[in-house]
Amino acid sequence: MKKSIFNLGKVLDKTDQKAIHGGRSFCASMFFCAFDCGEGDICAFPNGLGGVNRGTIVNGQCCL
Repeated sequence: MKKSIFNLGKVLDKTDQKAIHGGRSFCASMFFCAFDCGEGDICAFPNGLGGVNRGTIVNGQCCL
């Protein structure tokens, strides 16, 4: 039983992941991060509904 449960599913590569998420990404140039932020660090930007969206810094922008 345990073996059959672990065999469910497969590892997804980047193209498969983009197909699931629609291949869309959103980046914001105005964002918040802790201390001196660099490429690949965690960041956040307001979502307009009183909350924040969290992402990582890519090319100087906070991207989902």
